[in-house]
Amino acid sequence: MKLRKITEAVDELELDSDEIFDACVCLLAAESLGSTSPIKLSEFTGLDETTVRDFCRNWRRGGIFKGNKIIKSPGWSDSDGDLGFAFVLDACVAVGLTKRIRIE
Repeated sequence: MKLRKITEAVDELELDSDEIFDACVCLLAAESLGSTSPIKLSEFTGLDETTVRDFCRNWRRGGIFKGNKIIKSPGWSDSDGDLGFAFVLDACVAVGLTKRIRIE
């Protein structure tokens, strides 16, 4: 997916925070590129590398990134393929607003 398509998809979420918007763009870029590399994500998105490293570190700590894989929560997208609430919550882990808790 091209960056323009990613930002259009995230725009549809109508987020109130630039930081959460950036985290959503970065997370969707990681999914699109199939990479969790902060350098690749920073180059692709144009986001500051330090910011992207912080996002990635928090996603790793939160269990969303494992190795080079993204562990998606159920509900990342709805039946039409639009981004869902679970996607936004996973993106918010990057900025420290939420934590992912596994119930077994």
